Amino acid sequence: KRMNIGVTTSRDGVDYIYLIKPEEKKIPLSVFTYRPQYRSVSYLSSVLQGALTGGSFSNHIQTVDFVAQSRPGNNSGSGNSFSSSVDSDVLVYSGTAADIDRIKRILPQVDLPQEQVSVSGFILEVQDNKRNASGLQIIADLFKSRLGISVGARIDGGNSFTVNIGGLSAFYSLIKEDSRFQVLSNLSLTVLSGRDSRFSVGEDVPVLGAVSYDNNQAVQSVVYRNSGAIFVVRPYIYRDVITLDIEQQLSNFVNTTTGVNSSPTLIKREIKTNVVARDGDVIILGGLASSKVSKTKSGFSFFPGFTGRSDGTEKTDIIVVLQVKKVRG
Repeated sequence: KRMNIGVTTSRDGVDYIYLIKPEEKKIPLSVFTYRPQYRSVSYLSSVLQGALTGGSFSNHIQTVDFVAQSRPGNNSGSGNSFSSSVDSDVLVYSGTAADIDRIKRILPQVDLPQEQVSVSGFILEVQDNKRNASGLQIIADLFKSRLGISVGARIDGGNSFTVNIGGLSAFYSLIKEDSRFQVLSNLSLTVLSGRDSRFSVGEDVPVLGAVSYDNNQAVQSVVYRNSGAIFVVRPYIYRDVITLDIEQQLSNFVNTTTGVNSSPTLIKREIKTNVVARDGDVIILGGLASSKVSKTKSGFSFFPGFTGRSDGTEKTDIIVVLQVKKVRG
């Protein structure tokens, strides 16, 4: 038995040798609880799992709500049950003492305040009827002519570039007396790392929704949809840089000429981009443009036959100017 070998004798006098499976030693399990200081229980458990050899976390509380069915003549009180899972506020781990010691060593390094950034800036409308130039190119020319900063190579084939010019006030001083630029709105956001923040400038337009029936009478619902400039940013904060996932949308409603002409049609232009910046950098974002055809008529009122007509195309670029700064604790 010391060698985990057993011997048995059959009826015919033949001895057979077989292996004895050693008894597995059961390692005692313990329960460890921890109330997080800064991070969520789900975040901490997902980080810790990769450093443990086994065990299990109990991170969610299962709740069940009962809603009674309202049926004529049904007094049984039976109903439908809806279960939901909510994140607990206490980390509960069941595992070996060695894994619990490992958790205690790791927790102070991961349960840290979540970093956040301040995103401020403004949305610009850029118009230039003299030449077919993008808003980014116009701004790049201003940097070169007034500040001696060349950014042309940074906007070739892209829709954004970053500069370090000392803040938004320095940028605003470049455009405040230029008639081609118009500030549509200012924005200021504080965003946690890895979270979405949304900013919109525009209006809510009523459009026709679904049709429902009440006592055999059709009821037309009306829903309100956003239109204008919509901006969504998600930052990821690292030690030396800040990465931003940015979504821009420019939309407006026009009269519907085909199909359901009683409801307006949404025209939408949308781009998504990723930008890497350093703390305090100014980010210039373009890529959203619209064109409007204008018709003018000139002449003398007392000589109606001597009039002239001219058509022109007015190009408008929407430029978003942002500055990102880490929020110091």
